[in-house]
Amino acid sequence: MASRAQEATRDAILATAAEAFASPDAVSMTELARRAGVARGTLYRYFPTRRALLNSLKRGAGDEASRRLAEAKLDQVALDEGLARAVRALVALDKRYLFLLSEPQPSLREEPGVVAPIVGLLERGREQGELRADVPAACLLESLLALIGACIRSGRAVGMARKT
Repeated sequence: MASRAQEATRDAILATAAEAFASPDAVSMTELARRAGVARGTLYRYFPTRRALLNSLKRGAGDEASRRLAEAKLDQVALDEGLARAVRALVALDKRYLFLLSEPQPSLREEPGVVAPIVGLLERGREQGELRADVPAACLLESLLALIGACIRSGRAVGMARKT
């Protein structure tokens, strides 16, 4: 079982990596260790390869997004409230969300706990005539995910994660 100090170090590395990997500039593991305030050897003890670090980021962000969307209970509210809740849940991921979007195939699409509740909400909106039925739910999902990413990247998502 990891100590609190070990968990804090791991969390600091992951937070730094999410921020660094969300930017368009390539970052080496040595630079990442420097930014996280740990020795390069420490970084490699926690994450032996860059891929291990990326996989951990992906899992953590996907788990957090799934948890937040489940707590939002999108299936129990009207479409407009469901969309607002989904946006707040994903915006709250901040840089971790941008990291997922920077992957060649955005990882959020691979997360059933993320995709299913949102697609379910969009399909319900299409069936009830609140959304255009001629636009596939997959297209609506892609558009929503891209808009959330654009808001986070531009800094315009500030405050969007709070309940209004």
